[in-house]
Amino acid sequence: EIESKLATIFPKADNYTALTRQIDTYEQELATKNDPFEIANIDYQNPTTNENHSILPMRMNIRSSAENFTRFLHLVENSGALDSDIRLMDISSIRLDFGEEGESGSKEINFSVQINAYFQKT
Repeated sequence: EIESKLATIFPKADNYTALTRQIDTYEQELATKNDPFEIANIDYQNPTTNENHSILPMRMNIRSSAENFTRFLHLVENSGALDSDIRLMDISSIRLDFGEEGESGSKEINFSVQINAYFQKT
């Protein structure tokens, strides 16, 4: 059971496709008309390797409500936990832009985030 969970949270390859599906699913779960969460693009960069693991860097541009921004931060913070089934990730940089007031009356946040998704060294 643990090996199965590790295959999801710390895969043996970069698994762009599975990671993209996971992010897309999370976007669909969060997004509502009055509480937006919209990923404009995902830009994968070249993987790097160090002595213990490999890293798949990616940049995303996201439009979100304040509540969903917080939920997104919690997702990344809790990624890699055996009970989460969410790939191990961390945020290396984030740029925020507090935008216009949304339909729900709360301010929307546009942010660009640089994330590192980890996978096993090959």
